[in-house]
Amino acid sequence: MSIESAIGSDAIDLIIENIQMIDNKIDRAACLQILERNNFDFERTRLEVQQLGNSNSHSARSSCSSSGQSDGSEEEECEEGGIDDENEEDDEYEEALALSESCRDDYMDEEPAKPARMPMMPFFKCGESDAIACFGEEFSRRYGDLGGVIIAESLKDAVREAFEGPVLERKPLALYFHHDDSFITHIFCSQYLTEEVVLGFLAQNYTFWAWDLSNESKREELLELCDELREAYLEPVLSYSASRMPTLLLLSEADGRRAQWVSATESLDNNALHVTLMEFFDDHKLRAQYEHAVKSKQPAPPVVLPEQNLILPRWQEHDRAHHQLHTSEQETNQSTTSNASNDSPDRPDTPNEPDVPSVVIPPEYLQPGLS
Repeated sequence: MSIESAIGSDAIDLIIENIQMIDNKIDRAACLQILERNNFDFERTRLEVQQLGNSNSHSARSSCSSSGQSDGSEEEECEEGGIDDENEEDDEYEEALALSESCRDDYMDEEPAKPARMPMMPFFKCGESDAIACFGEEFSRRYGDLGGVIIAESLKDAVREAFEGPVLERKPLALYFHHDDSFITHIFCSQYLTEEVVLGFLAQNYTFWAWDLSNESKREELLELCDELREAYLEPVLSYSASRMPTLLLLSEADGRRAQWVSATESLDNNALHVTLMEFFDDHKLRAQYEHAVKSKQPAPPVVLPEQNLILPRWQEHDRAHHQLHTSEQETNQSTTSNASNDSPDRPDTPNEPDVPSVVIPPEYLQPGLS
């Protein structure tokens, strides 16, 4: 599969534009070759293009200095004999001085070697909060400050904050999964995720959490962070290839759970990421308002006042006595009816329908003010 078919021509044009900003002499075909040679890692590609530009400029300056020296020698050969030894020594001194200045300029123009890129998270297991702290520092060093966005120190705490509590106070959850081996990571993070309007909206309306999937040890550690999300969301994201990374997972717990995956390759637009975040948040607010309205219409459980607890035993005793009296009267009526039916056998039997008396609560047991 070609690169264009994998991520689209618009993404390729954007990558090449960023590379040509480093060296405007490099063409499209060379950009694609360098990307493939570096496994589509933008950071390594950028360093190689810089080194290539420095070597070209150095060779150009060397050729100019060598041509200048050859021209000077030709002029010396064309001059007539009889030049004094002092003039020859002066010319040699000036040539040596010019050559030393040229070497010094070349040395000053060369950029110092950059330190090796640090991983977003330590390879060893250091605890979730420490790993996320390292992620925030390295992310800010590479791509810029996260503004007011605070990365939650624990995935369980982030889930608890987003899924529990009063429904109108909950915020949707945004989980960011990073991958250094993706060639689109640098562009997405430096130009889209760190946009001021995107960071401001995330800080105000979302609970944000991030994790790096570049290293195998961190991929395995991810499955241990939250059992509630493991089967439905954490295990599937580990099956994603580097070409589908980085990615955002948006989760909402209001009138049921809703999830939406946001791929970086689908968000390479000036407003695409911001619009997606706003639409998901608006849907979350509508669902939260609906759930609150449904719960507010349900009847509240009966409230028993302390005064009612005091008169309840007396009322139960009165009701028990009334029930015993009614039972004895009913038995007396049944015996009288059976005797009368035996005296008149020709009369058809009619079932006795007992009267259901109504329970009357004495007025002194009623709570004042209730009807």
